[in-house]
Amino acid sequence: MDSKFELERLRKEIDSIDEQLLMLFEDRLRLVKDIGSVKQKSDMPILDVKRQKQLLDRIKKLSNSQLHSYDEKLFKQIMLISKEYQASIVSCHKRVLVINGPNMNMLGEREVEVYSSDSYEDMIDEVIAEADRLNVRVDFVQHNSKADIIESVQMAKGVYYGIIINPAAYTHTDLAIADAIRAVGIKTVEVHISDISKREDYRVVSYISEACCDVIYGQGIYGYVQALRIICMD
Repeated sequence: MDSKFELERLRKEIDSIDEQLLMLFEDRLRLVKDIGSVKQKSDMPILDVKRQKQLLDRIKKLSNSQLHSYDEKLFKQIMLISKEYQASIVSCHKRVLVINGPNMNMLGEREVEVYSSDSYEDMIDEVIAEADRLNVRVDFVQHNSKADIIESVQMAKGVYYGIIINPAAYTHTDLAIADAIRAVGIKTVEVHISDISKREDYRVVSYISEACCDVIYGQGIYGYVQALRIICMD
């Protein structure tokens, strides 16, 4: 077969596949819009790191082993666009994401002489009350692994106006979280329940602070409320 005709035939096949892909992608965006509406009515957070991981794991199982890295790159872009589209159609005032690091879910149980008897749930209640007063929407995530914290920061881009972050022990050990905050360019406030300036020497240094617009420490769970106020100031 003449090379010119063969090339033309292959290009037509690609054009046909592209048309199908476009229609499928538009169908996906319509479903994403519907999911966003359901989340809004049910007061559910847009960000769902667990769901994103499940989708990527499913793609890994379905994809051709030789093409997996390309499939994963494509699907990550699809998820990013879908997330931004969903955020754009969910009507809401300022959205703020609160990210807590390892062991923060144990507040009220661990070292109460340092972190007080206030629980993680108490912190959420205080922040939500202030968010209602400020007319903003706040979502909460808590991760015990560094990778999940970074993933949440990255996925916040295009969805959240601000981030309140307490990386916990990673504050004193990790540059990657700070790099992620810089990369997304979202107004971020670092919070610590205890006064880290008066803690052990290895807890005094924060690798996160330089990437944030402000730092609050030693105010207990009310530091999160102060951080929310800072983020909402224009």
